[in-house]
Amino acid sequence: MSLLYTYSGLQEQSIQGLWADPAGGDLYFNLLGSDYPSSVPHMLTLGPPVTDSVYLPMERDTGKYSAVAFQMTGFSRNGAFASYFKQMLFAEQDTATTQGQQVDAAFRNASSGSETSVADYVPGTSQVGEVSGMEFSRIADATYYYSMVAAGDSANSLTLNFYKGTTRGSPALAGLNVTVPVDQQQYTTLVWHLVPVH
Repeated sequence: MSLLYTYSGLQEQSIQGLWADPAGGDLYFNLLGSDYPSSVPHMLTLGPPVTDSVYLPMERDTGKYSAVAFQMTGFSRNGAFASYFKQMLFAEQDTATTQGQQVDAAFRNASSGSETSVADYVPGTSQVGEVSGMEFSRIADATYYYSMVAAGDSANSLTLNFYKGTTRGSPALAGLNVTVPVDQQQYTTLVWHLVPVH
């Protein structure tokens, strides 16, 4: 094992994940701050020397949003698409729905930059509708999966429905769900890796 790169100066920040682009070989990670949303995906271009650059910069004061941040979750098998969560704070809160933020599960075409949102939810006190685990299949180039918390959960458990989609079509239920016990005070986003069973 050899040291490739050192990210220094972490103050109230942390690094999450490490993904390799199958097409170009660059490495990617999320730099997280102490506020929300604060995730900024970085790209490490392997050298020598290794160089660090921001892959998806945070957007501020765009008119509709006061902040837009991206939390990367991976690449399609051939590197043609990158998947991520897009976290948005609205500039003006909708008083009718009390909606002040939204999270989209999305992917983008690596060459054109065009974005496709496949699911969204409003973070809140109820986990119903929350999306987790957005990632591409490691077997099929254009297939992705994510899970969503279903309605009707008890106070001590969550039921997750799994969805499957392709970059050329809409997602649909994958015919798989699971109920898991949780501590409501300790709930965190779950990431799932789905593999075929032979």
